[in-house]
Amino acid sequence: MLLSVKGYLPNQIVNASYNYSPSEINLLLTIVSAYQGGTKLELSTGYLLAGFGNSNANNEYLRAAALELCRKPLEFYSDKKNSYIISAIISSAEFNFNSRKAVFTFNPDMAEILVKSKEKYTRFNFETLLKLESRYSKRLYLFCNQWRTKGVWQIDIERLRLVLALKNNYTQFNDFKTKVIEPAVKELNEKSEFKIEADFLKEGRSYKSLMLCFVLNKDRLTENAQVWQELTRLGLKQWQATNVCVSLAEHEITQTLDLVRKNSHSITNLGGYLRQSFIQKGVNFDSALYE
Repeated sequence: MLLSVKGYLPNQIVNASYNYSPSEINLLLTIVSAYQGGTKLELSTGYLLAGFGNSNANNEYLRAAALELCRKPLEFYSDKKNSYIISAIISSAEFNFNSRKAVFTFNPDMAEILVKSKEKYTRFNFETLLKLESRYSKRLYLFCNQWRTKGVWQIDIERLRLVLALKNNYTQFNDFKTKVIEPAVKELNEKSEFKIEADFLKEGRSYKSLMLCFVLNKDRLTENAQVWQELTRLGLKQWQATNVCVSLAEHEITQTLDLVRKNSHSITNLGGYLRQSFIQKGVNFDSALYE
């Protein structure tokens, strides 16, 4: 598969406004991706420290990131409550470096959001995310993954400034463009699986929105050969099989393949059945998702 180390983040949090450093974003995405329900999450510190490099001080960086996640709220819109929620995602973190365990306690509102979000989340590649050094690159990378089946993402500039928690920073358009967006897009093109072009759109004489156009870079695809070959054997074209592999988690693909195997005697067009099944899961079959 393309995503050899997969993570997920609820779309409500992808679109939330927060001011986290790169290491704080790494920790946020690690604990959310590992969350399975309840108010507490226990993880090994070795698993957590993977996102903090090889420094002898990585325990210190991990504690510092956890402290900021407890202190800094994020703001997002709750569809269920029809209101905005401002809350830190965790209320406490307990580390025991002797037993190599960490326990995080989630705030109730955030735990509820994470439990209810299983159908509306964004997948991303942890290996890629950890390579990105800028917090702006990390945030744009998540948006590219959220809109990967469309290949286009557009957002009002003022809304984007709010999402990135810029407040009074980079208030001039040229500073915002040259110091935030252009370096982030450059880093993504160098380190991620996307080829990205950024365009600023005008209304009248002022720039009002940012549009990112992106495709997957074929040179960086690492498909699961066995799954890909089975999809093509059952009737998908090569580029269609690749679209499936880069759009869905492996367990989602195998669930569909299991159904095909069990009911193959009653399915007259296996390729057509697969296409319809994957379209319902959100896979784009209009065109290839890479160049």
